Order: sequence, then C-alpha cells, then structure tokens
Amino acid sequence: MTGKLGGDITSMTSYTFLSNLLTALMVPLVFPFIDSEVEMPFLQAFGELLYKVCLVLVVPMAAAYVVKHFLHRLHRAILHVEDLPFYMWAMSLAIVTGMTLKCIVHAGTTLGFVAVIAAISLVLCLVQFALGRYVGHFFHTPIESGQGLGQKNTSFAVWIAYSYLNPLCSVAPGCYILWQNAINSLEIYLARRRGVTPHH
Repeated sequence: MTGKLGGDITSMTSYTFLSNLLTALMVPLVFPFIDSEVEMPFLQAFGELLYKVCLVLVVPMAAAYVVKHFLHRLHRAILHVEDLPFYMWAMSLAIVTGMTLKCIVHAGTTLGFVAVIAAISLVLCLVQFALGRYVGHFFHTPIESGQGLGQKNTSFAVWIAYSYLNPLCSVAPGCYILWQNAINSLEIYLARRRGVTPHH
C-alpha cells in the first residue's frame, strides 16, 4: 500500500517487521493479566499464547526471510508476479470482512451499540492516519508515517479477541480494518489522480 502511494517500501517493511515482532513478544506477556478468566498459571498461559502468536506472526516473517535470503529462484519468481502483495491484501481483506460480520452476528448486542463501536473505530482510524501524516511532515515521510500509525495489523487483534475474549471485543478491530482499507482505497484513488508513480 505504501508503495502504491509513492512511499518508501523499505522503511515500512522494517517498521512492520519490528512492530509485529514486538507484538508477538508483548501480547503473551500482557494478555494473561487482561483475561480474568484465565485459570492457568501465568507462565503456562504465557507459553501457550506465545506459541500461538508465533504461528500467526513470527513463522510467516521467518518464512519470508528464508525465501528472500536462501531461496533466490523462488524469491525472484514471487517478485515477478505484478501486484502480488496487493492481491494478497485484497484476499486478506475479504477474509477479515467475513470474520468481522461473524463477530457482529455473534456479538449478542444491539445494532445501535455495534454502530457506536464502528463510529468510535472510524474516529480513531482518522485521527491516527492524520496524526501520522502530521508527524511525518517533520521527517519528510508523511506517507510512511501515516501508513505506519494508521494502518494496523488488526486482523491479529480480531483473531485474539475472538479466540480468548467475548466476540463483542473483536467488533472494534474488525471495523477498524474496514475503515483503514476504505481510507487506503481513497488514498490510492487520489494518488492516481495526482499521477503518483508507485514504488516497487
């Protein structure tokens, strides 16, 4: 997405890698304190969550690293598929949209309350994109900073909320995904109108 907006893909890749790695380490550490229904010892809860988080975040990152640095032929073949990350993003969005709708259906609350959650997530999304771009202007990286602060790996938040908390908890990150991708689609449209050249 950053590349399509004319931003620096390398810096965003580094940021995404580090933020996801920190998430993989912090979630298992903090989550047993948040979930009051966890009846197992802290170290056991930490170990089980760390294992599952690693499957979702660390294993794919490690696989990407292995492909890039050791499987050069496969890496070149993947790079030659034009817009592959964009199509993978679209497929992921379709899956997460389905998960969000499932969460809303099983939330056990009124549509009005779900609408309030969706509205709050929209406000937070807009604020974070705007704040990221504002801060980025001071470092000449408005696109990268806007995407870095505004675009979240909330599919992971949806998964962990739905798996370990009440399904209602997963509605907010699910709605955030829909809002952030609506904003990204608008940004791509505006970038194309301005004649921005995507970076590869």
